[in-house]
Amino acid sequence: MEIATFSWCLLTGCLQLAACFADDEADPLFLSPLIKDCNISEARAKSNVTFFKQFGIQANAHSGYITVNEETGSNLFFLFIEAEQNCSTAPLMLWTQGGPGLSSLFGLLLQNGPVSFEYGRNFLNVTSRYSCM
Repeated sequence: MEIATFSWCLLTGCLQLAACFADDEADPLFLSPLIKDCNISEARAKSNVTFFKQFGIQANAHSGYITVNEETGSNLFFLFIEAEQNCSTAPLMLWTQGGPGLSSLFGLLLQNGPVSFEYGRNFLNVTSRYSCM
């Protein structure tokens, strides 16, 4: 439990540090209009996440918002992390956290992965067996 607590605190600190370098003027990235207009390359480029590269993780990652109900303005945030090996044929796991008030990052980092803490390899590790959203 101590390792999990330490890891969670360290991750939170890293994400806060990364947020310091983010553009304060940036609006949320709503990808549905780009996808609707068949601007797939632009959607991929804008949604690209480079945070994990600094830890030596070669998996591609993307994040943004997908509109689920235009009438109510409802959107779903996602973070997609590809498998490091055979990403075109690797299975896709869709993880949605259960219970109110608990971020899906908890499951992403401490329960099911694909990101995990590993002290022997650049500290963060991504499973090479499956992609995760």
